[in-house]
Amino acid sequence: MRRLLVLFSFILLQCALAPGVSAQRPTITPTTTLTPTVTPTPRPVPVIRLPAAGQALQGVIEVKGSTITDGFASSELLFAYANDTSQTWFLIAEDTRPISGTLALWDTTTLTDGDYTLRLLVNRLGADPIRFEVPGLRVRNYSPIETGTPAPTLTPTITSTVDPNSLPTATPTLIPSPSPIPSLTPTLTPLPTNPAELSEQGLTGGLMSGALGAGAALVLLGFYLALRKALRRSYHV
Repeated sequence: MRRLLVLFSFILLQCALAPGVSAQRPTITPTTTLTPTVTPTPRPVPVIRLPAAGQALQGVIEVKGSTITDGFASSELLFAYANDTSQTWFLIAEDTRPISGTLALWDTTTLTDGDYTLRLLVNRLGADPIRFEVPGLRVRNYSPIETGTPAPTLTPTITSTVDPNSLPTATPTLIPSPSPIPSLTPTLTPLPTNPAELSEQGLTGGLMSGALGAGAALVLLGFYLALRKALRRSYHV
């Protein structure tokens, strides 16, 4: 028994003096939380894509663009003379629905040739309206189009803050050439034959008939005179 106690004490002493023997605690490695980066989607901005600034216009023009935006209430498409100091705008079309595509058909043949500005005005609920303008549109229905057409540029005027990267680039379009006017060649229709018109053959026959009738009359007259003269002689005898 005594030997067991000594042996047990020796074992405890060795455990206490043994180097590097310690209670190990578990190591906790912190985890990294990744925060995703959210890229905001640009808000749609009202815009006129066609016609482009500086473009020459003839005939009926298809105005293309978009009126889609946050809080859309209504839209108006207008035009004005470029150098009009009174800032008088004339309505082309208006709508209470947002549109993407053809905004209106603009008949420029009713206008005097000159330079014009096209404006898209979009009214919004609880916010300022957005205005987009296309300047320098050259209406040339009754005058020749100048050579050296200036490069079209877009100069939008927007009353609210928008993302400039969402503005479209200018895209020139082909101007439709006027259809040639067909030449009119009059067709002559012959008049019907006049029933009272005398032909050469009829005129000759009429003259011969008249001559024969006159000769016969003279012969009868001569016979009558000779007969009368003979009667007178027989009476005096």
